[in-house]
Amino acid sequence: SAFDETKEWWCQAEMIAALTEALEHCSRKKPCLSRYKEALLKTLRFVSTFFINSSSGMWLAKVSQTGVPISSSPRNPWKT
Repeated sequence: SAFDETKEWWCQAEMIAALTEALEHCSRKKPCLSRYKEALLKTLRFVSTFFINSSSGMWLAKVSQTGVPISSSPRNPWKT
């Protein structure tokens, strides 16, 4: 739903890929570089803090907007 504020692993992975690509394309434009770099660092920080299971290294499937695990399982229909 449009009001679902949970965060799923694949959306975060896609955001990291997209921001990395954006950084490569705007490497000479300072304002552009700064915005994408800040967004990438925030996303990486969120993922490493809340998505990565420290004992297995696997990403959790889904967490709340504040980082609380929705499920401790790393599996969902798209990830096995």
